[in-house]
Amino acid sequence: MPNRGAIRAWVRAETLVEATMMSDADINAIIDQGTRDISTRFEWPFLAATSTIAFVANQQAYNLPADFDRLAVALVDNTSTRLQEVSPESYWSSYGDVPATGTPSYFLIWGSQLWVSPVPTAATGGLVIYYWRMPTLMTDDSHSPEFASQFHLILADFACQHLWHREEDFSKARAYGERFLEGVERMARYYLGRAQESPFVMGDGLDRIRRTGNLGWRFPFFP
Repeated sequence: MPNRGAIRAWVRAETLVEATMMSDADINAIIDQGTRDISTRFEWPFLAATSTIAFVANQQAYNLPADFDRLAVALVDNTSTRLQEVSPESYWSSYGDVPATGTPSYFLIWGSQLWVSPVPTAATGGLVIYYWRMPTLMTDDSHSPEFASQFHLILADFACQHLWHREEDFSKARAYGERFLEGVERMARYYLGRAQESPFVMGDGLDRIRRTGNLGWRFPFFP
């Protein structure tokens, strides 16, 4: 199971970049960026999370979990009622200034908070939110990525791409970039069952990786 130290060693072996040219910390930072990049490309099951938010009487805004990235669905606690997301314009014009009171049925994510309307009138019940969290970054060389071990060296391809680009060897940077994208596609097939293939033309401005709308995968708790 490749850990961060092994991934970084692979990067150095592939690029011949010595510590005097780029520190371990610098390569670790690129590996972290690769982890973040992978996390945004699909709605990965290993990043699925659940949290509860307790209602407070007459409180309109509630803090989201610290690791929150993007929302799948918000349910009124102990029901199957989904809150409907509205745009900031709709929320502030229709619900923000003089909000109605009652059981929340609409929400707006604003910054790190979830705003509801109508505003609950009592500190009873709450919301259950299903969301995708931010990835866990490796903080020690003995730590490994949180996804399956056969895909760990995808992060090395990501780092090699950036290092070769830094050296202005754009041909090698492009080759490692394509390897990275192919690796993420294999990972998507492994986790999500199938990926819709599409032609890829380098430089066309389109992302080769397609998000979950084309994958047929849904949050595990809901059809």
